[in-house]
Amino acid sequence: MKEKANRRLRNASFIAIGISIMLMLVKIIWWDAVSGRMFLLIRGFAGLFALISVVLYCIMFYRVNKSALK
Repeated sequence: MKEKANRRLRNASFIAIGISIMLMLVKIIWWDAVSGRMFLLIRGFAGLFALISVVLYCIMFYRVNKSALK
């Protein structure tokens, strides 16, 4: 977990989670102010960043366990 690449993956995963949460909050706060198309776009990008964070976390989990089993 202390390797530089693993820390970068962890930080990138946290950033992706933060962006996803911010987009969800924007969606909640400005519910009536945005059009339907923009609402779907924000929702899609929030889901995309959530998926990116899961993939990054799985890669980091694999790398940590792989190095621990050696």
